[in-house]
Amino acid sequence: MTSNRQDKYPYRKSFKLKSAQGARMDSITSKEKFNRNSLYLILGFSLFELLLHLYTNAFAGYGYFRDELYYTACSNHLAAGYVDQPPLSAYILFLSIKILGKSIFALRLLPAIVSAVIVFITGIITRRLNGRYTALTLACLAVALAPIFLGTGTFYSMNIFDWLFWVLAYYIVVLIINSSQTGIEVDKKLWVWLGIVLGLGLLNKISLLWFGAGLLIGLILTPQRKYLRTPWPYFTGIIAFVIFSPYIIWNITHNFATLEFIHNASALKYSSQNPGTFINDTFQSLNPVSSILWIAGIFFLFFHRGKKIVKKVTTDKAKRKILTSIFLLSFLVFNSQLEIIAQTSGILTDAYADVNGAKLWYEMKGSGDPIVLIPGGPGNSHLYLTPWFDKLAKNHKVIFYDALGRGNSGRAKDSTEYSFKRDVEDLEGLRKTLGFDKWTVLGHSYGGMVAQAYALEYPNSVDKLILSDTFYSGEMWQGNDDNSNNEIKNQYPEVWSKLEKLRDEGFNSSAPEHQAAYSVPSGLLYFYDASNADKMTNDTGFNPKVYYTIVGYDGDFIIGGDVAKLDFRTKLKNLTMPVLIIEGRFDRVAIPRFSIKYKEYAPQAKFVMFEKSGHNPYVEEKDKYFELLNDFLQNSK
Repeated sequence: MTSNRQDKYPYRKSFKLKSAQGARMDSITSKEKFNRNSLYLILGFSLFELLLHLYTNAFAGYGYFRDELYYTACSNHLAAGYVDQPPLSAYILFLSIKILGKSIFALRLLPAIVSAVIVFITGIITRRLNGRYTALTLACLAVALAPIFLGTGTFYSMNIFDWLFWVLAYYIVVLIINSSQTGIEVDKKLWVWLGIVLGLGLLNKISLLWFGAGLLIGLILTPQRKYLRTPWPYFTGIIAFVIFSPYIIWNITHNFATLEFIHNASALKYSSQNPGTFINDTFQSLNPVSSILWIAGIFFLFFHRGKKIVKKVTTDKAKRKILTSIFLLSFLVFNSQLEIIAQTSGILTDAYADVNGAKLWYEMKGSGDPIVLIPGGPGNSHLYLTPWFDKLAKNHKVIFYDALGRGNSGRAKDSTEYSFKRDVEDLEGLRKTLGFDKWTVLGHSYGGMVAQAYALEYPNSVDKLILSDTFYSGEMWQGNDDNSNNEIKNQYPEVWSKLEKLRDEGFNSSAPEHQAAYSVPSGLLYFYDASNADKMTNDTGFNPKVYYTIVGYDGDFIIGGDVAKLDFRTKLKNLTMPVLIIEGRFDRVAIPRFSIKYKEYAPQAKFVMFEKSGHNPYVEEKDKYFELLNDFLQNSK
């Protein structure tokens, strides 16, 4: 008689079944315990970050950071965009001020909370990547104690929100990859949320464009490219684009001012940046000690192929490649300061020209007959002109440049090298270097004086001459100095009394103390509508050494230097090229009492007075201004 072994020992089957069930129960209990304890651990680090910032803001902080004043000003003038940033952070601050007030602690409460949330999400991402207690502790500490993160979390700016959107987007990508194991319905919702997060992130700071680019590359390089055969990644892009579109429209209607800002920031603020300094700054700002973690993490994410660490090898490799693609692309792109956008799109072409032994920076836009723009000052760079005059590039090759000692151009070894004559000669040298037979010359304010002298000295080099809100002599400049000071005396007597006291003590215009006191809202002197001053950039690349060398050491009160000797009045009638002269009725710097006499000194010129403008009619009556310019450029011969 034969018998089945299992029938003979039935208790063994029961024992194995109970053992398997017990193991599963132990596994579930262990997992639940880890989830609970790890959540407490993550919340602990988040609370630590929050309390650290709250304590700093309440007891160990400092006064308003200058950027906070700027963001507050933006929140008082809500718009669909600003030259240097999208609008979301301004709207968030607007609501924060309405609810919490304007105190320093209230202003910095939101950044403190967001900092804690970022640490929390970092921990959750680490847990989703199968990190245990040690990994969670290291990840949360590395983020919480990073110097750049600690610093940025102590004041209000768009940057702390930028990091929030980055970690949220990272988290959703991890969920999307994990959800591929559970069904497409979950994926749909996650792709929608990813689009919302990316859209809001872009509306806060455009750096999230690089997250999207890195994600796309990561999808292409991994089996997760299967998603590209579905509509959901594209739907994500559409959602993000729709949310971001107000800022795109704002840029279109403002001559892509953000691209110009990025270009100028790269050329000026970040001009000393190179791959070496960028990498060094990255190590320092993230804490050199923590670099051991993130460098090792990059190698692990990109090269580890062990199967013991994770069960879903294919899925985990996809995570590694996608997240690493996002990181590496972002790292490389930030070093370029987004200059690649401007250069590869053909919008901007800038370079340096060797002129009379100096390096002069210039920028050319568009195509057609050349027109060069000469900034005012003396001492200003091209920065304040570019956002307005680049629209001429639709039909002309527009040349912006910085004269010696200004903006991006080289500096003189000695201030005596700065002179009016040098400005005129360098302009002709630049024309020869660029290879133009002739060009139209447009000078604004002091730049108009250079333009007049240039046209008189090199008439064969000038196709057309445009003078905007300028001066025909040192005597006229002195008269305008007197008028400006009279306006300050009448409208800002408290400022005037400080100036009088300083001058009695022997200080003159070029003294730093005098310069600091000689400050009133630009709307007073330069605009018909004072609120239009907000439309102008505050960064003009101004060099006071150039200014006081050319106008004299006390040039704000008593004109001197080269400008005092200038007088074109008897020569202007000899100009044979087409001449357009533009003035503003409410210009208190180049006042109509003097400028109207251009009709007498240059009777052959076309003279136009803008009735609702000050010193910058291209800002206050821009449509009329550029309609006049285009008509003059196209029809005058």
